[in-house]
Amino acid sequence: MKSEYNSQQTAILAIIVTSYLMLVVDISIVLTGLPNIHAELGFSHAELSWVQNAYRAQRGF
Repeated sequence: MKSEYNSQQTAILAIIVTSYLMLVVDISIVLTGLPNIHAELGFSHAELSWVQNAYRAQRGF
């Protein structure tokens, strides 16, 4: 069974994949910055968990 995609379906798929990639990169940046947040602001590990969860909730993860 051969499936053919038209250009509109391909464009929609490209938008979805790009959006997901941007979300993954965005949360990775926050996770990478957590040690600096801990050092500069003196947050405890529990507070860093709040930072991470608040950011994820904001982004809809």
